[in-house]
Amino acid sequence: MHSLADFTLSPMGVGTSVSPYIAIVKNVLDIQCPLHGIKYEMHSNGTNLEGDWNAILLIVKQCRDAVHAGGVIKVGCSVKHQCDKQQAIKKNYQTKHTTWNEHNFWKPSS
Repeated sequence: MHSLADFTLSPMGVGTSVSPYIAIVKNVLDIQCPLHGIKYEMHSNGTNLEGDWNAILLIVKQCRDAVHAGGVIKVGCSVKHQCDKQQAIKKNYQTKHTTWNEHNFWKPSS
C-alpha cells in the first residue's frame, strides 16, 4: 500500500543537544530507504517517508533501534500516516499550501 508518513523520534534524558541522534537516524535512512524503495525528506520536526507502508514501519523501527543502540534508554516515537491516495511528498505540501492561501489563512485579520 502506497503511503505517506511523518515520524519523529525524541531521545529522552540526553541533555539539550540531539545532533548525534539525528546523525544516527540519517545514517539509517541513507542506507535503508534505497534498499526498500522509500523516499525520505528530513525537516525541523521529523522525517517524511513515502512508499510501501510495511517498509516505512520497518525503517521507523530500525531508526528507533539505532537510537537505542546509541545509548538512549528512553525514546519517544510519533508516526502520522496517510494512505488515502498516491501522492508525492512535494505534491502533498504544494496542495496544502495552495489550499491555505486560497482560504486566506495566512492573512492577518482586519
